[in-house]
Amino acid sequence: MKGSRIMQQWSRRRLLVGGMGILVTGCTHAWAGDVPYSVGVQGEGNRVALASSAGAAGEGYVVAVTSPRGIGQATVAWWGSRAPQQLTFHLELTGLEHFQLRWADTNVTVSVNTSDQQVWQSVQKGESGEEVLMADSPFWTDIKLPTAERGGYTVIAPFAFLSDGPRLWAFGWIDFYR
Repeated sequence: MKGSRIMQQWSRRRLLVGGMGILVTGCTHAWAGDVPYSVGVQGEGNRVALASSAGAAGEGYVVAVTSPRGIGQATVAWWGSRAPQQLTFHLELTGLEHFQLRWADTNVTVSVNTSDQQVWQSVQKGESGEEVLMADSPFWTDIKLPTAERGGYTVIAPFAFLSDGPRLWAFGWIDFYR
């Protein structure tokens, strides 16, 4: 158990230190509407772009992920005067075995079962163990599965992420069909 905890701490440190290294050395600087951001993407052929979008709930942002090999991760630095108030991830993937959103000491994980399309979600904060999420949790992420009309997966950032307002966050994905 202690070894597992040490590995989790190491992983979080690697995320923050590695993420900053990616942002400094191999990142893309762009604008989402009038807000600048930087993104470092890992994985051959992977592309991540942020764009502003206006919806029924007001202005938000969409993170579009294209991943030919179906596995990757990205670290985002948000340079705007305030953190995004709505954030939607659209992943052009065939399946979604694993999606993880990480900020500060929080890891939210979403998995979609290949056979029955059941969605499983969990959160881990700091040194605590992983907890399965229920729909009333502030860490719950809404997810839209692909349909015939709309391909890819849509994952909406949880309330806890939006209320924390992180300026640096990371996310990763694995498509089990690749």
